[in-house]
Amino acid sequence: KQASKQASKQASKQASKQNYSVRTPTDNRTHVALGWEDVRNLQEGEISYTFTDDTLPGGPTVKTIICHAPFDRCNREEAYAEAWEFFKREQNR
Repeated sequence: KQASKQASKQASKQASKQNYSVRTPTDNRTHVALGWEDVRNLQEGEISYTFTDDTLPGGPTVKTIICHAPFDRCNREEAYAEAWEFFKREQNR
């Protein structure tokens, strides 16, 4: 029973990784697994992710998130440092 539960969990995880679509002038794929390495150099086009959201009353709904290239991998530590400096300056006004 535990092995079956584990296999189901892995299958669900793998399926969720393959709900991405790519649309660029040279690429048009659906139901693919994507990571940062796959999209970091895109200069135009879009990546979309479709999933079932069952977090709100009224039952599950299908949602799609669309991200337009080019993409940027932000440095959170630098962003937080910049934000804290801003708040310090504002507090001292």
